[in-house]
Amino acid sequence: MTRAEGATRAGHSARAIRLLGRVLELERDQKQAKLMLSRLRTRERTVKRLMAGGAALLTTAAVSGGAVLCT
Repeated sequence: MTRAEGATRAGHSARAIRLLGRVLELERDQKQAKLMLSRLRTRERTVKRLMAGGAALLTTAAVSGGAVLCT
């Protein structure tokens, strides 16, 4: 748990998720690990959605800019 908490604080979500998985393999009823894992997964989904939205916005801006230059 200590390593997972450290990884989370350092911004290494993937590593923290992996470590929490190991904690839960050894101790299935570890409530703190389950809660932390749930929060990290939610954070990961949010980051992925933001990245996808940013990419879509960039693409739209590039296409719009190209259309303006061609006219």
